[in-house]
Amino acid sequence: MPFIGNTGGGGSGLDLVKRYVLFAVAAGTPSIVKASGVNSITDHGAGDYTINFDAVTDANYGVVMNGRALAGAMNAGWVGMENHDFITRTTTAVRIYTLASNVITPTDWPLGSVAIINT
Repeated sequence: MPFIGNTGGGGSGLDLVKRYVLFAVAAGTPSIVKASGVNSITDHGAGDYTINFDAVTDANYGVVMNGRALAGAMNAGWVGMENHDFITRTTTAVRIYTLASNVITPTDWPLGSVAIINT
């Protein structure tokens, strides 16, 4: 279900987000809660995931992330970022980290979401 509109031209606004996932992490294992166009999540360790999705035309797409912090864990906030250590962005996958904003170590979060924006 598309949920981002475009009023500046370059598409109808109804086709920008066809690939998204809401995922939960329990005992270190991610599981898909709800998704469209996302086939699976590959777990590379704490807070390090590859989101696998239906092919897009090229690797020039936007990645939007959000999540929920651990209660009472002294985390200043949730930060999602694309992994730039490796060439990991393809037309069918993107590798991401989930982090606490007060540490630089990848950290599992109980709930996260990723949307791929492709025009």
